[in-house]
Amino acid sequence: MRTTISEIDITASDSGHATAVPGHRPRAAGAARRNVRAVRSHTARPPSGVVRYERPRVRFAQTPHPQARVEQARIGLATMALAALLSAVAVGGLLGIAQLRAASAPSPATTVVQVREGEPLAEVAARVAPGVPVRQTVDRIVQLNSLRGAQVATGGTLIVPTSGR
Repeated sequence: MRTTISEIDITASDSGHATAVPGHRPRAAGAARRNVRAVRSHTARPPSGVVRYERPRVRFAQTPHPQARVEQARIGLATMALAALLSAVAVGGLLGIAQLRAASAPSPATTVVQVREGEPLAEVAARVAPGVPVRQTVDRIVQLNSLRGAQVATGGTLIVPTSGR
């Protein structure tokens, strides 16, 4: 049967010391004893008091959410469509007013006539516009043909107003 050897006996016999302390390992020869308090730094423990655990401030992105961008695009498109519609209505209204004004004022129609032999300009005016004063028709013929006077050559052609017919 084997005998139990205590730890103290093994430690004492291995280290060469006569007496050994239980749970203590002997130091090697020449090892200096170090100061345990000097090794421990003062920053190892937080100071006493209330410890605050604050969350770090997070900076969020400055760009808008994609849904907000879609809404802005829809509003922009609706605004542009409304502006185009209002522009079309304005242009259509102006064209309508121009048509009404053009239809209400009779435009003087013109025609080309040939001067007969010995016929003065007053007779040509009386022939083409019988209900209009002769002097007014003569002035209009002179203006349309860029004439310098009331003399016209026989057989020549003239542009004359026909609004009196």
